[in-house]
Amino acid sequence: MKKPLVVLMLAIGMSACSDDGGSSGPEPVVHAQPTGIWRGCLTTILEWEYKGEPEYEDFTCQDPLGAGQHPMLVVADSQRRFRVFSEFGVVHSYDADSSHREWTTAPFLALGQVTTRENASMGHWGIFSVNPETDLPPSLETLQYRKATSKGEMVTAESWRGTISWENLDYFKFDLAYDEAESQRGASLTRLEGVWQNADDEAEPLTIQFHSDGRFETDVNASGNCLYNGKVSVPDRAQNLYRLTGVTVDHSPSGRCFGKNPQDFLRGDYGGVAVLVEENGIDVLKIMLTHEFRLLNLNLRSN
Repeated sequence: MKKPLVVLMLAIGMSACSDDGGSSGPEPVVHAQPTGIWRGCLTTILEWEYKGEPEYEDFTCQDPLGAGQHPMLVVADSQRRFRVFSEFGVVHSYDADSSHREWTTAPFLALGQVTTRENASMGHWGIFSVNPETDLPPSLETLQYRKATSKGEMVTAESWRGTISWENLDYFKFDLAYDEAESQRGASLTRLEGVWQNADDEAEPLTIQFHSDGRFETDVNASGNCLYNGKVSVPDRAQNLYRLTGVTVDHSPSGRCFGKNPQDFLRGDYGGVAVLVEENGIDVLKIMLTHEFRLLNLNLRSN
């Protein structure tokens, strides 16, 4: 009486398997991964609207960049945290009689974390910028930290697109492509060892010495009013990402360290990240430092 039962159970077990011995259950859900370096553009919607709302399909980056579009670089780590180096369009001058506006750019620095469900993405952003909400020239007093969210889509190691909003209004669109060469470049303290100087021609002079053990400090005699000292490390040699810790920003003997707003002192303790990428044929070390609700950006080139 027991033998037929054994045969029946064996038949049921065999029917639950596919012909090749694998499970016939549903495929596991794969969520898009942001890790790596992304390049593309950030579209300022107000600027795009003022310049005639040209038809870009899904706000894809044009070549050359179109109305309201500005270069954008994003680095994301394995914990889905990201840093954004970009700029956006702001009004430079306004004629009230003709309603004519001349546009210029302002820094757009941001950090945050993105989550994905399959290819759908949602991000929480902290943006440090002047006020992007006005059709009039924004004052430096509006430079502050703003919380925002994004929704869009991401394909691992391929594309990342979305809309950045706050208070139920859309302010920016972004279109990014995965930069495989820069992402797989890796990181090494040896690459940083030596003297680096400010790569921004319009910024004040800055010379920083990096040592083989990761320590760095500012050359007081070859820099402006801001002194940077701290340590850099490599979390993962396979990833193009550097971690900065114990960074102090201080006044120099020659003057006080402040931002574009003379009332905005930058002195304090910071942490941050950096990436080494090629820009216009040279290697640029792009650094983002954070202190409470302040973000600072340094762009250095090897001397």
